[in-house]
Amino acid sequence: MKKRKMCSLGVAFSGVLCAALLGACSQDGETAGASDENVVVESSSESEASTETAPNVETSAPAQTESETETAPVSGTASVLGTAVSDVTVEQPSENIQGTIHPEKLSNGAVAYVYVPDNSSYGLRATAAPILVVYGNTPYTSASALETAYSSGLASIADLEQGAVVFVNPVGETWGEDDLTSLEAAKNLFSDSTNNEQKISNYTQYGKSDAAAYPGSYTRLYVFGEGTGADFVYQSLSAGVDGSGQFFGNAVFKPTAALLMNPSSEESVDLTQLDGREIPVALINASEAVVSSYEALNQTTETLVLTSDVSQGFDADIVTEAYDQVMEHYMVRVQSSVGVEDCQTSLLRIGGNEELGLTETKNDYEFSDGSVLTYYQWVDGDENQPLVLAFHGSGSSAENLVWSSGFNDLAASEGFNLVSFENYSNENLDNAKIMEAVDHIIAETASDFTKVYVSGFSMGSMRTWALASQYSDRFAGAIAMNGFNSGMEEGAEFKTSVPFYAIGGKESYLAAFFEFPGADNYVQEAALFKVNNVSDNFVFDETAGVWGMEPAETYTITAEDLPDLTVEVSLFADSDGNVMTAFASASSAGHEPLRSATADGWNFVSQFSRNSDGSLSVDGEN
Repeated sequence: MKKRKMCSLGVAFSGVLCAALLGACSQDGETAGASDENVVVESSSESEASTETAPNVETSAPAQTESETETAPVSGTASVLGTAVSDVTVEQPSENIQGTIHPEKLSNGAVAYVYVPDNSSYGLRATAAPILVVYGNTPYTSASALETAYSSGLASIADLEQGAVVFVNPVGETWGEDDLTSLEAAKNLFSDSTNNEQKISNYTQYGKSDAAAYPGSYTRLYVFGEGTGADFVYQSLSAGVDGSGQFFGNAVFKPTAALLMNPSSEESVDLTQLDGREIPVALINASEAVVSSYEALNQTTETLVLTSDVSQGFDADIVTEAYDQVMEHYMVRVQSSVGVEDCQTSLLRIGGNEELGLTETKNDYEFSDGSVLTYYQWVDGDENQPLVLAFHGSGSSAENLVWSSGFNDLAASEGFNLVSFENYSNENLDNAKIMEAVDHIIAETASDFTKVYVSGFSMGSMRTWALASQYSDRFAGAIAMNGFNSGMEEGAEFKTSVPFYAIGGKESYLAAFFEFPGADNYVQEAALFKVNNVSDNFVFDETAGVWGMEPAETYTITAEDLPDLTVEVSLFADSDGNVMTAFASASSAGHEPLRSATADGWNFVSQFSRNSDGSLSVDGEN
């Protein structure tokens, strides 16, 4: 049953928050526009201005409603198209929140202004930081964008999230058809990739990485509209706009979540006309037509209806409250499938650390040779709990994997410590180094060393296979999602039996095991079956189930996050009838982690523990 949540300023949000679906798939790290040397930047809070060249900006600007030289920040920097700004006071939220504004030319021809916080941690969380996109009532100048960043509370959000804010202008004087691609164009200023060729590490004073991209994840594309900008988001963007896919094909671009301040539209819009995916939304001083249109879209979720005395600009208190309670809790998941022309997406709710009772910290472990392994950990403070290690896929991130797989929710509900490693492949960290860090983490988190489990997705699944085979006597179980161990050579041996749960999507464009028929491609399964005493002589039978192997038992689970998808789990027993091996396949699933499969995998491996002598126990029994 759909609900409408009525709130006024100062009233806390409560109840089940909006859930939604959105599309936000496009190529990472793309930049738009040509470089122009005729742009200068004045550094305020200095007695003399210093000038730098801003990239990707042309000297022709869209129509503006304010003079570019009217205002400038006291703290931070404003830059304009070809003009140095002069001093004027801009009120800041606190002396600790400062930032700079940099102009950009979007691929649709519009000018945008990117707010970059002056924060030493800026960019460190690029793979998970949200992209905050603002559509204003009138075109922004560099100075008015900076003032809005401060007065709206968005500067504080960017500072906290270690990301940036994009203030988008219309191509012309008002919002129109030429602006339909602006959301994708704004997104393309950002990259969240951890791949070597797009690695985000060193940021210039313009806030860009060496790959010429600002830090931010397409999975968290949050849109803020005010006045006519709110009307444009409602009337033109919320139904979806065709764009380019993240990995291939086409995609529908929609906000991950939205906040609309003072929309004036009195017209109803069918927001399901192109794409029926929902959008978590906070509507402030909106008409009944706007509210009803979003309620028609959000059939299974709340639409927050808010009131404010602020009639122009953003209400900072409501922006902060809506962001904390609604917007930051959602991310998009790309559903990548073989033979699908379109890049499909779904939306997931991210469990907040506070509501889950977890403390999240980012940590670095430095090895004797100076190399560093970065990891995030989620703990509740209790000692002697199980420990789950997670490895993300290529180009993804530690936090992204945890959110998309639902491991953080499981850590809270099941009571285990969770550690997710960041960028472990790019640092060329071998398995021996990983295990050195694991020993440190076990001690640091006071975890139960008999209940350490390894897991991973895609490239992280390959690492899971490698660790589980090389250090099988150290792990109580393994969960491998959509990936195989390409480095395992024929004749490779596991040291000892290891409980193993492997899953792959049937439609994954990066195949798991069953997409490579023939015994020669099943070396790792053969080794696992042998050590788990399933079969001394592994034989591949193309007719025996989706994995090419006849199971002792099967069961099916429904994916709650994707109701139309089912997961078939095949159990393989050893000669004594014990089951330590489970292979699962997800119908209609592409290359994506599935929360239901993560939970099922945990239920399977968590019954096992690894004793100090290397033997296994099942629920406390040897």
